[in-house]
Amino acid sequence: MAGDKEVLMRPLDVLREASNRIWENRIRFLQTMALPLTAVIVLALREPTGPPEVLTLWCWLSLYFFFFIDLAVYAMIAITTHRLVLLGPDSIPRFGLITLTRREAKFFGLLIAVALITMLVTMPIYVASGLILEPDSVITEITFWSVAAISAYIGARFALAFPAVATDQPMTLRGAWALSRPYQVTLFVLTGAVPILIGYPTYLLDLLPEFVDTITISVYSTICLVYAVALLSVIYQRIKSQSVTRENV
Repeated sequence: MAGDKEVLMRPLDVLREASNRIWENRIRFLQTMALPLTAVIVLALREPTGPPEVLTLWCWLSLYFFFFIDLAVYAMIAITTHRLVLLGPDSIPRFGLITLTRREAKFFGLLIAVALITMLVTMPIYVASGLILEPDSVITEITFWSVAAISAYIGARFALAFPAVATDQPMTLRGAWALSRPYQVTLFVLTGAVPILIGYPTYLLDLLPEFVDTITISVYSTICLVYAVALLSVIYQRIKSQSVTRENV
């Protein structure tokens, strides 16, 4: 559609602009990300690990607890990035978001909602493939990547709700789905494929010694998250700008 061609079909421009926004606010990013990054590292070092058969009930409960704490920390990182990119350096307290407000609660709720919707769509495919297909077959591998693509597509279609909520703009998941329709292919590529590609080196970092790889992966994953969120912020701003232009024509 025309919107894609006019606004987003120059992915290198979008990638470059996201990088420039982060660089322009680099001091504020360093200030506001110090505490969340510390939390990410500490949580990664403290999370219980081990084969499922040796994990106790307490360990399983701890896993779920840490999962939601992780999600909350990453949500704070995402909100901080959206606000710095879209609203500027004065939109965040000096050392970042520390207290939870209605904005953060709504953002966290959207994360949970999108995760649940994605699970409802993909879980039947996982279950059916597990019952029918051989574990190490080519078809199983294709099914895995197909489910990953479906998950990325669903996330891309809902993604525009997150920068809106982070900047206190009204947006529902239904509204995000409708707004993203003309841009769905580009959104799928830039918010789905690009983060996967830049996050791939984490598999190589996993070869490092345990303590070192935990810290290194935590730092690298946070950097990847900040860039992916900045990328989404730029896309959101471009789409909204074009929508306003069309309304004024």
